[in-house]
Amino acid sequence: MVIVSFVLPVLTSTMSRTQASLYALEAHGDEIPTVGSTLSSSFPAALQALQKQIGYQFQTVDLLRRAMTHPSYSRDNNKILSYLGLRTIQSTASLRLISRDPEMSPKDLDRRITEISREDACAVGATRLGLEKVVRVSEKTDVSAPVVLCGAFGAIFAALVGFFCMICERNKLGAA
Repeated sequence: MVIVSFVLPVLTSTMSRTQASLYALEAHGDEIPTVGSTLSSSFPAALQALQKQIGYQFQTVDLLRRAMTHPSYSRDNNKILSYLGLRTIQSTASLRLISRDPEMSPKDLDRRITEISREDACAVGATRLGLEKVVRVSEKTDVSAPVVLCGAFGAIFAALVGFFCMICERNKLGAA
């Protein structure tokens, strides 16, 4: 899947390289449970399984909890995170594409970014991560709707970047 294989490794490897001592990255040899295996589990257990699946352990799950909460479920939701996440996906993919082909034209770059960040592409990425089994929605909301899944998928990226920025800011303040 284009987005997951293209963007998530860049974000997590960048964060783990620069702040490795601050993150509890899991490096088990045993099989990592998938999010889909948490159907009957509680929301915290589903968040834990999701962290293992993406290979990144949040020190605090507040941002991830918010990222997996649709606006139909709570006022404390992923609306702004999904917006920021889409921009994160686009920016990260742009940097990766440019690093692979520095002579790429702006037109070609824009076309590729549009392909990568389409709602249906995001929804496929979300489904591969099993987000339809994690994201909280109201009873009246279809959790499998592409707009819901794409929002949750983008929100994960924003949560990763947001957490990374908080750590960087804390380190900068602590160094002064």
